[in-house]
Amino acid sequence: MDVNAGNLAAGQTPVAIGTSNSPVATVRGNELVLAWKGIPGDHALWFSFFSKGQYSGQISVPNVGSEAGPGLLNLNDRLVLA
Repeated sequence: MDVNAGNLAAGQTPVAIGTSNSPVATVRGNELVLAWKGIPGDHALWFSFFSKGQYSGQISVPNVGSEAGPGLLNLNDRLVLA
């Protein structure tokens, strides 16, 4: 399935998101939270929220990096990324 096809049909601009490791997910309230490491050569950690039927854009975690993908959990409605 081409996930960009739905974006184009809705008039949105598709953004290519990639990772060199497995993404992780957790739930906080009514939101799905995803986190991942960037593509090969990109050591940044990224996250996105899915709420009310829409994803936020990808958001970089400033001043951190990883050779492997992150771990993510919801601890009393506080997101912990390691």
